[in-house]
Amino acid sequence: MDMDVKVFHQDVQNNSFEIYEIFNPGINVGVQIRYIGKLINGDIIMNDNKSYYEARKNMSGVLVRSANVIRYPFKTSFHDYMVDTKLMKYDIYSKFHYQLFLGLGEIHGFDYNTTLPFSWFGNTSSGEDGGLAKMLWDDTIDISSAGCIMRLLGTERLDFYDFIMPYYKFRSCFYFRNPGFVKPNFNEVLKPFAKESWLVTLYVTGIVCVCIEIAYYVERRNNVGNNRWYRSVFVVIAAFSQQGLDTIPNQMPSRIILLYLLICSLLLYNYYTSSLVSSLISTEPEVFKTVKELLESKLKVGIEFQPYTITYMQNRVKEDHYLDLLNKTKIYESDTPNIFTAEEGIKKVHQGDFAFHAESITAYPIIGDTFAQDAICDLAEIVLINSDTSLMAQKKSQYKKLFQISLRKMWQSGIIRKLHKTWVTAKPECLSSARVISVTINDMFMPYFLLAMGVLLALLILLAETVWKKFRFRIRRIFQNDDFPIIYVN
Repeated sequence: MDMDVKVFHQDVQNNSFEIYEIFNPGINVGVQIRYIGKLINGDIIMNDNKSYYEARKNMSGVLVRSANVIRYPFKTSFHDYMVDTKLMKYDIYSKFHYQLFLGLGEIHGFDYNTTLPFSWFGNTSSGEDGGLAKMLWDDTIDISSAGCIMRLLGTERLDFYDFIMPYYKFRSCFYFRNPGFVKPNFNEVLKPFAKESWLVTLYVTGIVCVCIEIAYYVERRNNVGNNRWYRSVFVVIAAFSQQGLDTIPNQMPSRIILLYLLICSLLLYNYYTSSLVSSLISTEPEVFKTVKELLESKLKVGIEFQPYTITYMQNRVKEDHYLDLLNKTKIYESDTPNIFTAEEGIKKVHQGDFAFHAESITAYPIIGDTFAQDAICDLAEIVLINSDTSLMAQKKSQYKKLFQISLRKMWQSGIIRKLHKTWVTAKPECLSSARVISVTINDMFMPYFLLAMGVLLALLILLAETVWKKFRFRIRRIFQNDDFPIIYVN
């Protein structure tokens, strides 16, 4: 198909040469001869200005040999199984790329047959010893109608096959409901106010304490022993904490001071509590992001049985120590691998305390159908495989250039985007307006800490007052004892 051979045929009568191009598009057709122009007196006159793509586009009668990989059994015909949107939950990865292959068939009009091997690649790094890859290597097929991962075990595969064009991102993840962990942080209590606001609040507290002391002194200057120096401090703290006051002033100046104190405390209290509560309900707990955190968590782990997952882990564990430990301790547990179907694994994820590894294109439809909104909002994932995929052809395939142009045209016209929206389910969206976030005990650490410190401080003060009272009582008895010498001074 991609031959670029020109043949000049001499026309003796007209002293010119007729120019032809020849190419062989493939099986069932044979060599094609196309007249493209003349060479007269050193000048080339082109009668056909078709581009390479336009000249080769029509592939009517050409047989293209293809192969696909199916993991789930089906009862209908292969084609019906691959295009029926009612059966989208199974083999979506292969079905999406099959739609791209059908698009190429519509554009070029070629005939095709499809072989169904049991796997994509063999066990070697290049994978040419088994599955669909071996069929390409042995020239049994021309192109895959299933997607193949471009970079999984290095770049060895690029030396053996041609990847036509990546139009899909292959992702497999560990899915779990985020158990969340919140580290008690003293700074969270200070966050609602800036540093300057806290300083101004302290200044106002000091000024108000002084004013209250002056008011007490003026109002009760004839009553000795009724007030203590720290009483004003407790009054201001009680007002700021919305705990009320133990006294009601009698004179107008004192009432004005307390009125403004209560107004100030109301504003501070509202601003502080609204900001703090908003921060608690809008900030999600930290989520596990690495395999190491998943290994150290209490979550159980299972995987879906897929060849690429097993192959990837067998090679990745040589470099990733934590994935190796995860495989030996949690995935392969009690001498038995924790392997589940996609439905079983996602169901365990919904129940909680379980992480399940599966392909995103398989997991998202099940999650969208079975998870409630709160569970969707709690969903978290740790990406394990993130690679580009593409239709794959023989190395130096004659169809690579032609099909690349066609796929790019399909992309520019929006066809591939439409196919992606139809066949690839996006991650279920968390509707925050329908989500209720519970404030956990970790979030309430600071209030309980302050309460405990207050109780402890109160006990210490009580103990100190008791000791001081006993000490004063003993001193008084010493002075009241008759044996104690009394000196009278005139």
